[in-house]
Amino acid sequence: MFPIVLCYNSHMTATIFILGKKATITDYEWRADNPAVANLLNSLLDPAGPSGADPNPDLTTAQEIAIRFNGEVLDFEPVKSETGIVY
Repeated sequence: MFPIVLCYNSHMTATIFILGKKATITDYEWRADNPAVANLLNSLLDPAGPSGADPNPDLTTAQEIAIRFNGEVLDFEPVKSETGIVY
């Protein structure tokens, strides 16, 4: 048997504005100037990691958090998809 490895394209980024602060998620990790905001957002991430079926888990996560906290997605880096790959 072969091990199953779930991975996703790295270096995806999405920036949101919530709670009066900006926060950015890159490679499924939140960063913010305010450590309390970063800690809160990281505590909401699935400990198992992102879905391997989602081609842009950072954007998906940012959208979910923006909705949850009545914020908005300010910016995101789109994923470059590969021809012939089904996500």
